[in-house]
Amino acid sequence: MRLLNARTIAVEDFSPGKIPRYAILSHTWEDGEISFEDIERQTVSSKAGYAKLLASCKQALLDGLDYVWIDTCCIDKTSSAELSEAINAIRHDIDERSPFAKSRWYNRGWTLQELLAPADFVFYSQSWQRLGTKAELRKIISHVCGIGEPFLVGERPLAMASVAARMSWAAQRETTREEDRAYSLLGVFGVHIPLLYGEGGQNAFIRLQEELVRTSDDQTIFAWHWYGPYREDDYNLPWLASSPSDFLGCHDIVVCNRIQLPSHFFMTNTGIRMELPIVFDNESRFRRTFALLECRKSMDYRNTFAVPVVIRGDKCIRADPSTVLFDRSKAKSRSILFKLHLETSRSHRSPTQSLISSQKTAMLVLRSLPPGYRIHNVVPPAGWTAWSDGSGCLCCCCCCCI
Repeated sequence: MRLLNARTIAVEDFSPGKIPRYAILSHTWEDGEISFEDIERQTVSSKAGYAKLLASCKQALLDGLDYVWIDTCCIDKTSSAELSEAINAIRHDIDERSPFAKSRWYNRGWTLQELLAPADFVFYSQSWQRLGTKAELRKIISHVCGIGEPFLVGERPLAMASVAARMSWAAQRETTREEDRAYSLLGVFGVHIPLLYGEGGQNAFIRLQEELVRTSDDQTIFAWHWYGPYREDDYNLPWLASSPSDFLGCHDIVVCNRIQLPSHFFMTNTGIRMELPIVFDNESRFRRTFALLECRKSMDYRNTFAVPVVIRGDKCIRADPSTVLFDRSKAKSRSILFKLHLETSRSHRSPTQSLISSQKTAMLVLRSLPPGYRIHNVVPPAGWTAWSDGSGCLCCCCCCCI
């Protein structure tokens, strides 16, 4: 690990286990920032960022620390391996109308995990006047960032916040490189994925969510809303969001008890395999189908989130980008547990899958068979969901012989 010596203004290397105590500068980049190459070539004094560097070192020494970590000059950004290692290692009452509350620091992607990671965090103005600690300013920071105070100051571990809530913290943050909207969240979720600059922001965010599906059973990851352009005839929506912005307003979504048991889901090479409680709503004039999720609003104990879906055989896609609330007291009696394949992204869909999903087929649900009857054959086999002794249901969108 590289650290900047606050006394000599030189970068020093430290091996694991021998790293001294150090300060971290969390800041937004301006023109003329000091880079690792500038330190090596000793050409720092001529750049605009030199004053910020000197002030950081001075404050570190005043705080009793001989070293400081500054991302611009402690990471060799020409090395993709070093950049990836540094990113993955970051996490192991003022008037609300004041400039402090309106600072663009709150809108940058990388400053989120820098805000959450350290226990001791002190804010300074541009002129290096002390504004207060994170604990002292917790109310205003919580209001501006949408982060619950217990998570902000470390009274509750981040892992206790739902995936949707943590995504919402980044919903309005921006990064210079589009992939960094996903990569800057690795520390917030404690996961690791390869950094592939050039893959695009949406692909990077899909990979992040797929890793969360592999390592977590938190269904709030599916409780996003799409605020972008949407056509009513566009019913082939994937289950994973395209960016953190889709989680805007999800700060109060929490995990709740299961409606049906079991309810497992996991990643495959073609998408997500999942057991979902499905409700066929024939009472309304729209006759829609809903997948029930194991999550709710934090203060709403009556309702659970549901996603409008279209089911074709064992394939399940979102019917539209919204979510609705469904009465939990009716959920168990009206729902049927299905094993389904959920598409995670349009880009991962094969031409055959696209053709199948474009066909508007009908669905037949048999809840029971007359005495002496049994399922003999189903044609085509790919278009049906097998008989379940638990639900007593055969679901198909094809022809079957009994």
